[in-house]
This record gives sequence, structure tokens and C-alpha cells, in this order.
Amino acid sequence: MKINLCGDIIPTIDNQHLFEAGDVDALFHDVLPVLQDADFVIGNLEGALTDKNFPIRKHGPNLKASTKSVLGLKKAGFTHFCLANNHSVDFGPEGLADTIHSLQQEGIGYTGVGDNDTNSRNICYLEKDGIRVAIVDVCEHEYTYAKKNLPGANPFDPYTTMFDIQTAKKNASFVIVVYHGGKESCLYPSPRLLTACQAMVRHGADAVFCQHSHCIGCYEEYLGGKIVYGTGNFCFIQKSYMDDPLWHSGLMIQLELNKDCKLRFIPVVYKDLGIELAKGNQKEQLMQAFGKRSEELLTDAWEEGWNAFCHSMADRYLGTVRKAYAENSTENNRRVFAHYLDCEAHLDVLHTLCQTWHMEK
Repeated sequence: MKINLCGDIIPTIDNQHLFEAGDVDALFHDVLPVLQDADFVIGNLEGALTDKNFPIRKHGPNLKASTKSVLGLKKAGFTHFCLANNHSVDFGPEGLADTIHSLQQEGIGYTGVGDNDTNSRNICYLEKDGIRVAIVDVCEHEYTYAKKNLPGANPFDPYTTMFDIQTAKKNASFVIVVYHGGKESCLYPSPRLLTACQAMVRHGADAVFCQHSHCIGCYEEYLGGKIVYGTGNFCFIQKSYMDDPLWHSGLMIQLELNKDCKLRFIPVVYKDLGIELAKGNQKEQLMQAFGKRSEELLTDAWEEGWNAFCHSMADRYLGTVRKAYAENSTENNRRVFAHYLDCEAHLDVLHTLCQTWHMEK
């Protein structure tokens, strides 16, 4: 069985017209034949497919594309989408329902969402030539996660997620976890994220792929399992982010599943309003940097990279703490701070910046 796993993809205001027209050549260029050369093509749909315009209250952008955009996604060859992310319910339960309906109309499967926090834990099974693969799709706690009486994305939980992985392992040849989390623009995992991903392998995951950071991170093999801490973007074209070099590239991961699980990393970069395969020096530089960061996981260098990133964000995070309950604080000040406590990636940064005596080296 061959699976192509892609990072974040969403039609944006810049290229939505190409998705609506099904112009996949302009969107994917020479990536297209490689993308379609698989039994299953899976992406993370980073937003809602809806024509409604009732965004939820949140800190950060509300992402959506028109329902007609699904035509380009279908024509590109996507067979399934992971929806456990921090944007799938940006336009409320109705927007999520529109997304599901749009995908179903085109025969595209989905996973990682449900009408409550129990049903969102659905496991997606893929079968081909006697091989059965389970996809466990989870996200960190960032506004769109499902609750007891609220539809949404499947929230990562250090207890129930491990149980779901064990359940999947009993019913499948291979278990793949897609984890939407980690700190945006950080090339390294937090200590908590590294520990969580390794725990998922110990509980039965054959591979864990972290998305959401919008940059290519690093890779390790752990007890026979494969972990990618940041696959980067796939096709997320926003001109307002084009000055950010990390935003311009990503890894499509090709999995060959037979007696074992083999990975092939295929770097892609932005071209015009779409993407193309990385080539020449650009490809070499991307893969060398990826390899170097992966080697740093074997030493303390990765943690030094994480700490340096956190301290580069100190003004933003500590400023949020100071403002939250100051005499002149606003509701927005308090809500943003509360969000930082709710979301694992933000809390990881605060834990690094605000250490107890016991945590000091």
C-alpha cells in the first residue's frame, strides 16, 4: 500500500479561483503526478469549506474557502482529509457541516471531527491488498476542539488518545497518528511534544506526523516508530506570509506499507499561486537542514533550539501575562491569556519561560 501524506492545505483568497476551476496544473505543477501516484492521498484541510460568513470568536485568523473549492481538491487526487485542527470549526458547527457535506459529495473521506468529544474520536481505516491502516487524527486545544455538547475536532488527550491508538493497533496492520500541534514557526518540538509522540509510539503507533508549525521540523526513529516533528505547509498560499522563508516549503511524505513502514520525504516549495517539487540546490539545502536538525535530536542541541525560540518570544508571552489582570486589562487581554493556558503549544512556551526553582539547571 502506498499513501501520500500532505501537510496543511487550504484554498486562500489568492488561489481559490484555481481550486474552483479545477486548475490543478496551475496549483500543483510537477507535484501532481507524484501526488497522484498512491493508493490514498491524505491532507490536512486547514479551514472550513463553507459559503457562510459567521466566524467564531477566537484569537487568530478564521480560515475558510468556498464549497466549490472542493472541485480542485478532488481533481488533484485527494482521497481523505484530516480535519482535527485549529481551523476546521472556524465558522461554527454549520461551517463544519458544510465542509463534511462538500467532501462527501465528491466522495472524499474525512476523519478527526464529530458532534461531540466522544464521536470525534473516530478512527479512519484504509484497506488495500490485505493491508489495513488506521489513521488516528488529533489536535491540540485551540478553539475548535469538540466538547461534551459541542461539535468539533478530536482533542489530543494523554489518556484517551493512547487508548485509541491501542484500539487501532488491535484492528489494523499499521497505525498512523496525525497530530496537529506544536509551536508555530518553531523548528523543534517542545520537551512535552517529544515525550508525547514517543509515548504514542510505545502505545502502538508506527508513525506520528506533527503538523501545524508551518515549517519543516525534524525526524527521529524511536523504538521502531517514525516521528516527524513538523511536516510544513503543502499548499497554503498567502501573500501576506511570503516574507517568511519557513512558510515557503513543506514535506510530502510517501509511505510504503508492506511488511514494514518505509518513508520517503518529498520536499515541495511555492511557485506562483501553487507549489512545485524542490530541485537542485534548494532541495539539497532543505534536506540538509532537515537532516541536521534530526541529528540534533540525538543530543541536547534540539532543546537548546527550543529554548532559544521560546526566549525570542518572551516579550509577546510575558506581555500577555502582564496585561491579563492588570488594572486596565480588557476582556480580550484576559481571554488571550486564558487561551495560552488552554492550548498545549502556548503553554509549553510559558513553561519554558516561567520556570520553578526545581526546573532550573
